Amino acid sequence: MRVVSPMKTVLLLLLCCLSIVIPSWADSTQDDYLIGTDDVLKITVYDHEDLDVVSRVSGDGSIQFPLLGSVNLGGLTIKGAIKEIETQLKDGYLVNPQVTIFVEEYRSKKVMVIGHVVEPGVLELSGPTHLLEVLSMVGGLRENAGDEATIKRTLIGDQEGQEILRVDLKRLLETG
Repeated sequence: MRVVSPMKTVLLLLLCCLSIVIPSWADSTQDDYLIGTDDVLKITVYDHEDLDVVSRVSGDGSIQFPLLGSVNLGGLTIKGAIKEIETQLKDGYLVNPQVTIFVEEYRSKKVMVIGHVVEPGVLELSGPTHLLEVLSMVGGLRENAGDEATIKRTLIGDQEGQEILRVDLKRLLETG
């Protein structure tokens, strides 16, 4: 077992992804993205321009939608949110609503980066993001950074809990 000095382990990237999808948000598409607080959604209903809205998801996971009032979309995938709105619109308002949802601003996924990086802090991720991109956003590693990064993320859904991953930074930087 290799003993790592405290200086080597000071590089601790705590990626506390508050509501990140598992196995990996970076591998997901917009369709299976989980909607969260502060995300900005552009919702359109085909052939009903008066129902088109751009709305920020509130702290309780809801948005305000014409005819329907408050609609809870927090924690749903994009596909699930489309189905929810279509179902509610079918219930006495429209015969065959065709809804599309586009995430205009990804604001609910945050990451905290600490340790031997140029600019540690909290970042809002603008969609699926890889570790190399996060390292770039914080200005890269300092010269005295360790060889390993620790990623701690919160699991939600069926696999609630926390997951801790260790990443060999040298290998990551050499091979991507």
